Amino acid sequence: MKYLFLSGKKIAPLPTSIGRLAALGILFLYRNILTAVPASIGSLTALTTFYLCYNGIATLPDWIGGMTALTTLSLYNNRLAGLPDAIGRLTGLKKLYLLNNQLTALPESIVALTNLTELDLRYNPLLIRSA
Repeated sequence: MKYLFLSGKKIAPLPTSIGRLAALGILFLYRNILTAVPASIGSLTALTTFYLCYNGIATLPDWIGGMTALTTLSLYNNRLAGLPDAIGRLTGLKKLYLLNNQLTALPESIVALTNLTELDLRYNPLLIRSA
């Protein structure tokens, strides 16, 4: 299976068996009722596109940094208050959508995302440091 669309299904929690879909490249899980990113997702190392919008996700696990095939990560309309430093290991990431969360700061590792062409941080209470 190359792609899986499980959007708007009111899923919570996600079955751990999803981690066995080793060839999965695209995963859409938006508009569900997930409050955490299931650890089984970390096994999906071929995943290039991951949409987890409109859920109740408050934190991203550190293992997200191991998903180095990701080129698009969409986490808008969740409850993220921060990002792990491991986000900086996603050096192939081109699109990162974080709008409408609770982000007050970004980890310094975000500067390692040199292939990033789209970064959407709108509608977050980000703190701005003065120089």
